[in-house]
Amino acid sequence: MSQNHLLPEWKETRLRNWWAGGKQSTPCIAASILKDDAKLPATKNLDQFWTDIDFIIERKMAEIEQTEYYGCAVPLHYVNQGSSAMAGVLGCPLEYIDMETVWAHPRGESLEVAFETKLDKNQPVYARIREITRRSAALAKDHHFVAAFALEGMSDLLGALYPLESFLMDTLDCPDDIRRAVEHLNKLWLAAWADIQQIIAASDNPGGIGWAGVWAPGSTFPLQEDVAYNLSPDQFRNFCLPRRTTY
Repeated sequence: MSQNHLLPEWKETRLRNWWAGGKQSTPCIAASILKDDAKLPATKNLDQFWTDIDFIIERKMAEIEQTEYYGCAVPLHYVNQGSSAMAGVLGCPLEYIDMETVWAHPRGESLEVAFETKLDKNQPVYARIREITRRSAALAKDHHFVAAFALEGMSDLLGALYPLESFLMDTLDCPDDIRRAVEHLNKLWLAAWADIQQIIAASDNPGGIGWAGVWAPGSTFPLQEDVAYNLSPDQFRNFCLPRRTTY
């Protein structure tokens, strides 16, 4: 029998087989929906919605407990601070547009800002994300999986740290410098990933999960490279494909 109380044995078997590239008689489908009578803590204040840790945890736990899960779906808390969260962690000013959208604004005017960027646990956005993750992990055992915040991808990060147009011109004018910037940001990415995974491990729930909601028997993260639609295939391979690096 499965020792994973959040995953019935049949779900775990199917998902392990999917990750292993095994044959499936039918597709693995994960779907969830709030119950018709669900009542969640609400606010019209955008700052509270995105930055009030007590409110965020209360709302998310209520949402998990009032959601119905179908197919291979499992209860999870994606620590959602917007799809540009890692840019915020690295110092980009964040603008809360609505309850679904957060914009990151450049923190510099040139590629040099990437080389000056560091990972600081006391940076306000990162400190908030770490605390949300810590509190969620403390409540997660046999209740929900915790998914890391949006760490983004290298092209998205560079396109956020300084103006996107300048970044795209630099991919043509100084690709070697872009490559060095990517390697620097990759180290910060891996450090943040390792830090957050250590916090999530306190949940003592086996396996891992990302914001896409697909449980994995090991660690997993779905990268996002939205800016990559501006790049050629060769540029994508050079700048975006993950390097074989360990943390």
